Amino acid sequence: KQWYQRRVRDGRSAVIDAELGEASYFTGAVHKSKVLDTKISGDSLVSVDISNNILRTPLSSCVMGEGSSSVPSNTFYCDVHEGSNTEIYTCQDAIVMFKDGQQVFSMEVSFNPFGCAISPCGTVLVVGSKDKHKLFIFEIDNNTFVQRQDVDLSVAATEIRFSPDGKLLGAATTGRAILLLDVEKSYRPVQHCWSCQSKSNSCAFSPDSRFFAVGGIDTNIVIGDLTNPMSAALKIVRAHPLGTINRVRWLDETTVVSSGSDMQVRQHVVSV
Repeated sequence: KQWYQRRVRDGRSAVIDAELGEASYFTGAVHKSKVLDTKISGDSLVSVDISNNILRTPLSSCVMGEGSSSVPSNTFYCDVHEGSNTEIYTCQDAIVMFKDGQQVFSMEVSFNPFGCAISPCGTVLVVGSKDKHKLFIFEIDNNTFVQRQDVDLSVAATEIRFSPDGKLLGAATTGRAILLLDVEKSYRPVQHCWSCQSKSNSCAFSPDSRFFAVGGIDTNIVIGDLTNPMSAALKIVRAHPLGTINRVRWLDETTVVSSGSDMQVRQHVVSV
């Protein structure tokens, strides 16, 4: 089975069988309020809601509530690194780190943190800002992190993702721009000709790091081929015609999954 977790405004979550299209809702002490972000770490689903509650749920049982904790202030995004059992949460004026389900470090910052991403090797943390056109680069050292660099942007980033091979950093943004940076060249912009029609909410690299998908308010999904960044993007027009696209993810190298405010989860096959 291939799994995709759906976030619903009333706090319910579901696992969907990608082959059969059947949804199974989580049971137990589920979230009581809107789920803001989710990540899969190994066989567990890490989720955080608008009330700052964190749940860690085994996908084998789909019973919520056994592993829970909370963050001290309003949360926006989270990311996880499976190899080190690290979780990062961007909160109001702070970035919080958990290890093995326990909070181990918190840093107050002078900007309003938003999207975040941990590198595949687990040693770099990138955090966007809700109120500044910048990315902030941190070095992760065991149970702490320290800022090493900041990168100026033309527009603020929303969701941020590293490519699976760790060579690129991509982000959805509050404008039409699609952000793509070369990690090995000190996060220099990669020239491309892709854009959205309005704010984008979510982005994802394909498992083989070949494609980059972005979706958002304009209801379209834009997919760029990273082997030829100056080629025209593939555009799935009105992928969710009845609502904003909230998340895009890849099931495999050629299949994109999207969820929207229309309460639908859709699969899109990319012709290579």
